[in-house]
Amino acid sequence: MESKIVLPENICEDEVVDYLAQRYHTTPNRVIDRFLKQEGIITVTPNEGKPEFRLTPNEMEIFRDMGIRPSKVEFSKRF
Repeated sequence: MESKIVLPENICEDEVVDYLAQRYHTTPNRVIDRFLKQEGIITVTPNEGKPEFRLTPNEMEIFRDMGIRPSKVEFSKRF
């Protein structure tokens, strides 16, 4: 069974997300992905290796204060 996490479309356009992407020399999508992994919303696959960067506790709190949470999780079966 596969699942898909749905976030607001404009989250990658947020100034804070853009600032952190520039700070870590990456994309807004990867910053959001890192937050979701560090928050435990999505799991890291065993062969993924060491993350390129980790958000600081303060940055994590900023994301939590922004209310970045999946609006829904969709599950689908693939045959």
